[in-house]
Amino acid sequence: MESKYPPGYRFMPTDEELISDYLLTKIDNRPLAADVIQVVNFSDHGPDYLSREYPPVGDKEWYFFTPRIRKYAKGSRPNRTAGNGFWKASCADKDIKFNNKIIGHKMTLVFHEGISSKDGIKTDWIMHEYTAIHPSRNKRDADDNMKLDDWVICRIHKNVSKSSSANKRRANLLENQQQQEQVAVGENRQEEEEQVAVREN
Repeated sequence: MESKYPPGYRFMPTDEELISDYLLTKIDNRPLAADVIQVVNFSDHGPDYLSREYPPVGDKEWYFFTPRIRKYAKGSRPNRTAGNGFWKASCADKDIKFNNKIIGHKMTLVFHEGISSKDGIKTDWIMHEYTAIHPSRNKRDADDNMKLDDWVICRIHKNVSKSSSANKRRANLLENQQQQEQVAVGENRQEEEEQVAVREN
């Protein structure tokens, strides 16, 4: 995607702007202020695939419009599977207000590789999911019983965790130690060879 902004500008909307100016506008089928948010089916792909296939918007973040599908036909829980894993909520919903009125919610989720929470491997991928409060409950197609919402916004980014940084530092230290040991072994061997040569002479 080509940049929609002049040099120095970034796409960095607030939570309120994402819901009021983008999500509600998309739900109402009105023209968007900027056509920079990709449309995908989030349940088909994991974040590694999405980050490879689509360029980041803003500061190493990816924004997507996606429908939410029910996990069960008669339930209200969304299907959280995505490609080779699943998204798992890490905290409760946060109310998003505009002019002192709640217009939607924000949920934070973490991506896990695997099939279930029992064997899932936690990754550094974080998602913020934005849902809107809308008179139609965001659902226009009454025949699609599995659709929970027509559209939500998902913003993903990869978190550089302290544990990852610490592991990287430990690996670098270990590599440096191994290199120093190899140098020391080489110097000792050379010194022994020189002593042998002196004795033979």
